[in-house]
Amino acid sequence: MPNRPPRLERAHASDAFVLADRLRTARLERRMSQQSLAAAAQVSIGAVRALEAKRSVDPSFFTVVAIARALGVPIQELVAADQQATARGPLS
Repeated sequence: MPNRPPRLERAHASDAFVLADRLRTARLERRMSQQSLAAAAQVSIGAVRALEAKRSVDPSFFTVVAIARALGVPIQELVAADQQATARGPLS
């Protein structure tokens, strides 16, 4: 039996789906292709595709940071628990 990654909790998978949707939205708003985003972020196009397709539910922190920088958005815009968290900060 091949090694399988541990099953993710629903909350964790849900966060990954939010990241995927926000990433795609931000990329399209900037009229960037997946290929141009990957090149700008210096990550593989496969990484961008997997994130957007919700196949990569546990991306590396550094990959997410690189993508946020390439998009010109704060990382919180891609990963905040809700859109209000970005505006008011973590302890509001």
